Amino acid sequence: MRKSSYVPALNSALCILIIFLCLSLFLTRGLGLYAARATGESMLPAIPKDALIVLSSRHPEIGDIVHVKNEKYNYAHRLVAIEGEKIVTKGDNCDSSEVARLADVRGVVVFHSSFTSFLFQAFAVIGIEGVLGAFWAGRLLKEVRQRSLETSSLLR
Repeated sequence: MRKSSYVPALNSALCILIIFLCLSLFLTRGLGLYAARATGESMLPAIPKDALIVLSSRHPEIGDIVHVKNEKYNYAHRLVAIEGEKIVTKGDNCDSSEVARLADVRGVVVFHSSFTSFLFQAFAVIGIEGVLGAFWAGRLLKEVRQRSLETSSLLR
């Protein structure tokens, strides 16, 4: 195998690795991270409306933005106080605060991005992978045809 034949395999392996990383963020907590979507405006300007947020399962500290979810609530707000098993949170764009159970904290926000921007970037990566895959498939097909012609001319 020539050196140029390794590039498509490396490209495919990288693509598969990226897909598994994205799936692990959305489907499992295996990495201690998971993703959610922030749809409100209560954390403006820190977190934009309709943002993708990545959460860590680490223990929250005062000042962290935490994702709280139970049967009544589903929000991401800044942690203001911890009082035993209760927490007090407040959105940066809100006048009032909320009290919730510490057990209802699903994670601490470690990264956020506009959901539209995230989708655009994901589709751009998929598109680039498609173009690169087609390019390398074309080169491999050309190489296979050339070797096939060389082999058939040797057999005559």
